[in-house]
Amino acid sequence: MLVLRQFFLVFSFLFIYVIGIFSGCENQGANTLQCLRSAPSKALIRAGNLITAAASSTLFLFAPVLGGQFLQERPIEAFTAGRFSSVPMLAG
Repeated sequence: MLVLRQFFLVFSFLFIYVIGIFSGCENQGANTLQCLRSAPSKALIRAGNLITAAASSTLFLFAPVLGGQFLQERPIEAFTAGRFSSVPMLAG
C-alpha cells in the first residue's frame, strides 16, 4: 500500500508539472499552483486535452487517491460492499 501511495504522489507531482508546462506555468517553483489558479481556462483545457491525448489509456489517468480522511477505501471496494449512498445519478 505504501508503494502505491508513493506512486500516486510522484504521479500527482508529475501531472502538475506537465499541466504547468502546457498551460504556461513552467519554471514557477513554489508559485506554480498560484499560476495555475490564475491561468486562463482555455489554457488549462488545452493542457488537459494534450495530456489525455498523449495517454495510451485513460483508465488510470484520473483516479481517486486514498488519504485516510476523505477516502478511506477504494471506491470499487466500497461499492461492492454496499457502502455507498443510494442517490439518483446521471452519467454520460
